[in-house]
Amino acid sequence: MLNDSDYIIGLEIITIFFLIIIFVERFCRSLIKSMQQVKVSKQYPRHHSGSALMNLMGALQATALALCVDKDRSQWKLGLDIRLLTALFTVS
Repeated sequence: MLNDSDYIIGLEIITIFFLIIIFVERFCRSLIKSMQQVKVSKQYPRHHSGSALMNLMGALQATALALCVDKDRSQWKLGLDIRLLTALFTVS
């Protein structure tokens, strides 16, 4: 019979496994995208808008992943502390 600590350890192992899979997938995808960007930059003259679109899609994917992984609403609150400064620093 499983107790609570075995259940938590199992969840942690599954979470780490999926995070590793996601990291490897994102790494491979970034390599493919960097190879494709050479072709795109030759055909699409507006480099900044193409890069902005790729960054926007990456931000949306990261936000969706964060919402799925961390469901505790108290973790998403921004107070007048280091979390707010970190969010402002990443935007600028």
